[in-house]
Formats: sequence, structure tokens, C-alpha cells
Amino acid sequence: MFEFVNSSEVVPSVILVFVLLLLYDSKDKRNNSLIIVSMLILVAMNIYLPFNQKSITENNIEDFKSGNALICKVNDFTYKVSKKSSWSVEGYYFLKDDLLIRADSCSKD
Repeated sequence: MFEFVNSSEVVPSVILVFVLLLLYDSKDKRNNSLIIVSMLILVAMNIYLPFNQKSITENNIEDFKSGNALICKVNDFTYKVSKKSSWSVEGYYFLKDDLLIRADSCSKD
């Protein structure tokens, strides 16, 4: 599960939570409720997004195993991944020769 956590999203969220905690004032109930709701949204996003990525990955792997071709984009390169072109599944990755592509970077052809 942790391989779906994007550190570029988590680190700013953690910093923002600390800033919001510093702004917390026990006497100002209106602002405190906004701060608490903001923190809950940040935490929920950082929990939901990895689960969503895992779901996308599992669906892509299932489509691949069913014989469907997938289009995978990595940086500026596009790959057509299918069993017919000798690709295989290795964990949450598609594998061909020395090339590993994360399954969540793909979509149906």
C-alpha cells in the first residue's frame, strides 16, 4: 500500500497540518472548527488517494490478464502493453525485458 503514497503530496499536507495546529486557538470556536475540518480533509485525501491508485492498478492488471491491451505513459514515452507483445505482470508493475512500468500509469486501449 505504501508504494502508492505520493511523498510530494504527503509532505506539504503534514506541514500544513502543523501550521494549522499552530493557528489553533482554544478561545476562537469558529476558526477552530475550520481548522479541524481542513485537517480532516487533508488527512482523508492522503488516505483516499493511495487506495484509489491501488484500485486503478488492480483494475489495469485484471484487464491485462483478461487479454486487453493497455496504453501506458511514462514521462514522454508511450507503451502498448499486452500479453501478445510479451509483457508480464510483476507485483504492481508490467514487465518486458528490463523495463518496469507501474500499472497505475496505464489506461485501456
